[in-house]
Amino acid sequence: MEKQSVKEKIKHLITPRKPNIFFMHIPKTGGTSVNSAIIQFYRRSSYYIDPIISQKAAGILYDLDDSSMIGKPKFRFREHLMLYEMVKGTQYISGHVNFNLDIWNVYHSQYAYVTVLRDPVNRYISQYFFDAFKKSEHARVNEDLEDFIKLKRGKKRGYSYITYLAGSANHSNWSMIERIQTAKNNLSKFQVVGFLENMDVFVSVFKSKFGLNIRVPYKNKNPVSHPKIDGNMVDKIRKICEPDIELYEYARETFLS
Repeated sequence: MEKQSVKEKIKHLITPRKPNIFFMHIPKTGGTSVNSAIIQFYRRSSYYIDPIISQKAAGILYDLDDSSMIGKPKFRFREHLMLYEMVKGTQYISGHVNFNLDIWNVYHSQYAYVTVLRDPVNRYISQYFFDAFKKSEHARVNEDLEDFIKLKRGKKRGYSYITYLAGSANHSNWSMIERIQTAKNNLSKFQVVGFLENMDVFVSVFKSKFGLNIRVPYKNKNPVSHPKIDGNMVDKIRKICEPDIELYEYARETFLS
């Protein structure tokens, strides 16, 4: 046993242990590419929370059909998966998982939190066209853009960042101002926040923080790479995205200064 202990010590001296990381993947922010880059360093200890599989599993667990799984149940289930992997000691965990303050309070000294953001209007448009041209039923959008932005689902897309970062607490009685402030407070707990528009900065900061020189590929391309949208429609989307825009501007001031 002693010889093994010495070997382990020598191994860690030669190859320092990589930091434990949780990567919050917010849809259409370049997260698939970033996740692909980071996971190269964690082949022996990583866990990706698959959005389709986790939704199906949550549906069985909570006895809900797909139409009822859009909100909290599937995210609550994903938080449980994330916590399980943290308890197990998995070094790299990633997925579409909301911020959970209770989990952070227990594990923030053991896991570095990382995420990537994108201009909210561009993110909204990108996600719409990605979902509209999906072959699978998962999260597919069937309405045209003009109709989609009028739906409850379309309006909620305007505060996706707030939904992910305000956390899993019950916000039903909270004002949007309170939710935005909570999201800002939670985002400040992240070690690294990158921006799709400044990916070179993210790569540099990531290397400085963790000693890992990642190379971010271009993955999960949108089927409509340069959609043509008139200015009036863009203005409507910008109005819908006001909560996320406020958070995005706060993030850039905080993490790019």
